[in-house]
Amino acid sequence: MRVITGAARGRRLKELQGMETRPTTDRVKEGIFNIIQFDIEGRRVLDLFAGTGQLGIEALSRGAGSRGMVYGQELDLKYEVLAPTESQLMLIHHNKTGALINAAVQMGGAAAGATEAQREALEQYAYGLGLVFQIVDDVLDATATTEQLGKPAGSDKDNGKTTFVTLYGPDGAMTLAQQVNQDTCEAVHTAFGEKAAFLEQLAAAMLERRS
Repeated sequence: MRVITGAARGRRLKELQGMETRPTTDRVKEGIFNIIQFDIEGRRVLDLFAGTGQLGIEALSRGAGSRGMVYGQELDLKYEVLAPTESQLMLIHHNKTGALINAAVQMGGAAAGATEAQREALEQYAYGLGLVFQIVDDVLDATATTEQLGKPAGSDKDNGKTTFVTLYGPDGAMTLAQQVNQDTCEAVHTAFGEKAAFLEQLAAAMLERRS
């Protein structure tokens, strides 16, 4: 018996001997995870490998974990009292918003049987999309009204939080968002051609949102 997909693909597993003993599905899953758990990067994350190494579940687990959304949230809280540099701000949102979107995108890629090269292209797209979303979010907090946002406007400034608007100003931040969006769309179009149309439209919508 071997793991047929995911990071542990091809790993041969120990089996119960004899035709009279057939393990239940739960037993098989438990046994597989016990065997490969120490060879899976990010194994301390939720332990949601389901014993099969399925790429979709791995994507969710890693995206949510100590080098994903949890880490991004930790950094976000840390830099509420420390002013982050541009690279540190990028790191926060790479591991927060970006990781969240990448988990969703990678689960879709896994379900569709994406190749490794395609998964890498989707990852680049997801992190780019996450960055654009966050930059626009910062701009809206500084320029939109409470009624438009559905939440208190200007809260970042009131709380002394460093954002892309702090670093670039509203216009400069939007210019950055447009450049990241263009690079993101070009990359995903190169990888998927016309099939990337929906992904490009979704990225464009990030620039146009008003709440």
